Amino acid sequence: FSAWALTRHCWEGKFVYKSSLKKVPLFGWLFILAGDLAVERGDKTKIVAMLDQARDELNAGYNVVVFPEGTRSPSGIMQDFKPGFFGICAELGCPAIPAVMVGTERAWPLSGMK
Repeated sequence: FSAWALTRHCWEGKFVYKSSLKKVPLFGWLFILAGDLAVERGDKTKIVAMLDQARDELNAGYNVVVFPEGTRSPSGIMQDFKPGFFGICAELGCPAIPAVMVGTERAWPLSGMK
């Protein structure tokens, strides 16, 4: 539901997603076909390339939807934000609009669906 709600407000947008989600049938294909931005966690070279691609998308007029904590919280307590996208927004002078998803630690725990 949350992704659907975000697309209602960010229609011309690209989502940043964990690259391993490409392997999920249907969802992975949709990410790829939509041209969304995969982040390869732990690979600085690929992360820099994805941030450059995000910069290009913003310059082209697209919204970029990112979850700035970088992962789900196991406790529901907000974690530190990753600085990359805020730096890009400051550099380009584009707004960063925060959004929150409450309850993800119960709906989709780090240990997987039960």
